[in-house]
Amino acid sequence: MAYEKGYAFVHFETQEAADKAINKMNGMRPMTAQVFVGRCKSGKEQEAELEAKAKFTNVYIKNLGEGVDEESMKELFSQFGKTE
Repeated sequence: MAYEKGYAFVHFETQEAADKAINKMNGMRPMTAQVFVGRCKSGKEQEAELEAKAKFTNVYIKNLGEGVDEESMKELFSQFGKTE
């Protein structure tokens, strides 16, 4: 898990866990603002996606409000599966 002020990257152990987190949390207001939770794509993944659908386990979260830290992110997202 990588957290910076306002956004974070959460790496799940499985694609199923990442999908659950996206489906449950996208558009929610778990902290102070509505968050976006979606698939995180690297440049290489974006290229590979043009050729074939790729599996993923990382999600991107933005619009995190004040008072959010790595521990609260772990608590919030661990309900969907093991994070790394």
